[in-house]
Amino acid sequence: MRFGILGPVRVCGADGDCPSMQPRQRAVLAYLLLHAGRPVSADRLVAAIWGDAPPVTARAQVQVAISTLRGVLRRAGLADLLETLPAGYALTPGPDDFDLDAFTARVSPADADAGALRAALGLWRGPALGDVAAPYADAVRTRLEDLRLTTRERLADRELDRGRYRELVVELTELVAAYPSRERFREQLMLALHGCGRTRDALRVADDFRRLLAEEHGLDPRPGFAALEESIRRADPALAPGAATRPAPAAARPAPAPAQLPPDVLDFTGRADQLELLDGLLPDHGRPGATAVVLTTIAGVGGVGKTALAVHWAHRVRHRFPDGQLYLNLHGYSSSTGPLRPLEALTRLLRALGVPGARIPTELDAAAGAYRDLVASRRIVVVLDNANSPEQVRPLLPVGPGNLALVTSRDRLAGLVARDGARRITLTPLGPAEALELLTRIVGADRVAAEPVAAAELAVLCGRLPLALRITAAFLVDRPDTGLAAHAAALREGNRLLALTVVGDEQSSVRAAFDQSYAALAADEARLFRLLGVTPGADLTVDAAAALVGVAAHTAEYLLDRLAAAHLVEEHAPGRYTMHDLVREYAALRAAGEATADALGRLVDWYLVVLHAAGALIAPQRDRVTLSARHGPATLPFPPDAHDAMVFLDAERANLGPVVRLAVERGDDAAAYELAYRLRDFFVNRGHGPEAVEIFQQALEVAERLGDPADLASAHVDLATVYRQIGRAADARSHLREAIELHRSTGDTAGLAAANNLFAGLCVTEGRYAEAVGPLEAALGHFEETGDLFRVSVALINLGICAAEGDRSADAVGYFRRAIVLQRRTGDRRGEAMSRNCLGIAHQKRGEYAEAADAFADALTICRELGDLRGEGDVHNSLGDLHRVRGGYGPAVEHLRLSLAIKHRLGDLRRAKDDLALLGEVLLLLGRRTEAREHLEQARALDVDPAGPDTEARIAAGLAALTPVTDGPTIT
Repeated sequence: MRFGILGPVRVCGADGDCPSMQPRQRAVLAYLLLHAGRPVSADRLVAAIWGDAPPVTARAQVQVAISTLRGVLRRAGLADLLETLPAGYALTPGPDDFDLDAFTARVSPADADAGALRAALGLWRGPALGDVAAPYADAVRTRLEDLRLTTRERLADRELDRGRYRELVVELTELVAAYPSRERFREQLMLALHGCGRTRDALRVADDFRRLLAEEHGLDPRPGFAALEESIRRADPALAPGAATRPAPAAARPAPAPAQLPPDVLDFTGRADQLELLDGLLPDHGRPGATAVVLTTIAGVGGVGKTALAVHWAHRVRHRFPDGQLYLNLHGYSSSTGPLRPLEALTRLLRALGVPGARIPTELDAAAGAYRDLVASRRIVVVLDNANSPEQVRPLLPVGPGNLALVTSRDRLAGLVARDGARRITLTPLGPAEALELLTRIVGADRVAAEPVAAAELAVLCGRLPLALRITAAFLVDRPDTGLAAHAAALREGNRLLALTVVGDEQSSVRAAFDQSYAALAADEARLFRLLGVTPGADLTVDAAAALVGVAAHTAEYLLDRLAAAHLVEEHAPGRYTMHDLVREYAALRAAGEATADALGRLVDWYLVVLHAAGALIAPQRDRVTLSARHGPATLPFPPDAHDAMVFLDAERANLGPVVRLAVERGDDAAAYELAYRLRDFFVNRGHGPEAVEIFQQALEVAERLGDPADLASAHVDLATVYRQIGRAADARSHLREAIELHRSTGDTAGLAAANNLFAGLCVTEGRYAEAVGPLEAALGHFEETGDLFRVSVALINLGICAAEGDRSADAVGYFRRAIVLQRRTGDRRGEAMSRNCLGIAHQKRGEYAEAADAFADALTICRELGDLRGEGDVHNSLGDLHRVRGGYGPAVEHLRLSLAIKHRLGDLRRAKDDLALLGEVLLLLGRRTEAREHLEQARALDVDPAGPDTEARIAAGLAALTPVTDGPTIT
């Protein structure tokens, strides 16, 4: 076996050599193997490895783990098996290369013989995932261990049939000692002892088991166990091997029991994580497990597949509940019948369990007591579908360590979690690959393969909801001549909610599922729900909702909590609420014809006030535009600190463009301009190029309509600044020239100096240092004259860079130190971090490595205090280069990878190119030629303007030094 998880995790080469791995590599490898052949997204790996509290760098650490895992696989000759796909990472072992696959293949046939079962058990080298400590591992270990023990029971049955009693006595005695509460092993040991003529010992095993159950669990053995005991006591001839009437062990011969589960969904798709979690909640024999599992949904979407998951899993594990599988639809949201009352529900459950109608109590408490008494000593799974409240469910929950309840609901049923120990499993829409797989299973692989892009779009248009996907698939199955692209266009351009209906069965529609949830809302809850349907952006806070509705924050929080309890919104981050897109479309449909202008105006006003405050904290020097009179919040949603303001804007990022568009659509150009004006420095620091370009292009159009030359020049400068950040130097130059001409035409000397300073900064970025010096010195003189200390420090930084690149490093040190003095005086911490990073680079050029390291350390501390990601990435790049020149290649790689991860996160391709080129050079110095080539080729492929001359030279030199790739030793 080349891959193994049935014991310590390992991967082995063809020669049997198994390279050592770090703990995180083992955890990632095992998780990919558990999902062999299927893509696993980086987010899913983060959740698997760290659970609910991942570190900020989790995604970067996953990328590093994948990269190093590729090296392990490469050394084992298996590098081609790990692929990076659009949906994530996929590892596909070859036939018979993975021990779990080999084990499953041997044990899957119902008639597998003793040889096959013993060979399968021989693949185990110890506890599964024996050296993996990640959160996902415990549930997997439990499931696989149960599979191993079940296989061991099947093997014992085969050996009993062959009459191998004496050998079995030794093995089964050890198993009973190891698993004293596992009834099947007890029964098999009794049969083996009886077969050896040791009937007394067999009966003693039965007595010991009865005592164990009574003392530790207060239970009696199942009736089938007592029947086997009596057969042994009577020396029943049917117990002889090969006897035609020989009874099966009691655990395999359940008494007649209710089997009420609806038919399983034949094309059930996805939900691997939820199924895995449910498997981990199974009660072991004699060990209490979870007694209630609440299945709910994010966004409360009817049609997300709650019932399908519950029924599918219950079918999958029904052998673990031999005393019955009960199902009851509680009609929690039915407008026609109303919710099923608890007493009526108990009556149905008791009848299913064989209680005659005349003996069923007519009082709720008495009926609940009779139900609990009846199931306490049994092993039953109860599926309680479509519940509407904890009060409806609580009397129906079974008791006893062998029982389990599955409760599905559109409500969170928080009371069951708090009071009854229920475990909540939250369902989201299917993932992209799962949604596509469901369409493929129903529509057919040929049609999906013929139009893959249209199929993917259909999945998106259906919100990846199983109900919507099934309705769409059924439509296409009924119309084999309709293309997927044509149907996607119809959904995209028409009424999706109307289209997602089954003709002749209007209740089987997405809208009908939403109608039931909407009908249960109170009037004020329904009003907020409708307004959310016409609110732009991805999510909103409690304070924003309060402004939208015109109520106090505590009232808005209550209303949002009620919508979240009904799963019509989701609190996807603390204090932030979002909607599934089909729910949003439904809410907008409900709001049609309703007056919403005042509500949306209040929302724009709220954003104006909070963005004005945030912008003033982040860039206090941008004080030209004053806030117009608006109604805003009495208190801000963040403390008066630049770092907290930046964190708030990070969370609001997906809403910023939409709220600017909303102001434009409302004809409020002044508001649109003010909103954009306060956002420039946020986007400069955080990246997000395409979003920023759209916002500042709108601001430019608005400024043209407003007709104020100062506003128009400022809009050109803002757009040029964003273009410079994303590597579009030609566009940046064009807009800066427009700004310079506007300032000249109006005689605005301060604006002209600022624009010239920015133009010179662009020359610095492009490596045109000599050309930049003249405009910079002129701008510096103007700023010193007017006392604009902020812009003085900016000009000093740019002059320092020109000096450093012109072999005047002593002058550069002087410029940077002057800038730092001014920045400390004005409190410009972000500028100070930049100056200290530049100072470190100047010291490095002078060979003053200790001073450079100190300057970089100071810069990194400031960036982390401010949450300045862009600055932090720049300092990691500088530290990587410092370690390179000092021969510390390992630390250099670490810093450069951190820098590259930040640049990718910010979408800063120009600086990412610098990181890739430098990283390629360091990897080449380490002898890791394959990785070096990969990074250098990635850098060469990035088309950014401008690309620094040093970067291009480094790429060309690195690629020229690479001969045909032969891996050298890996140094870490």
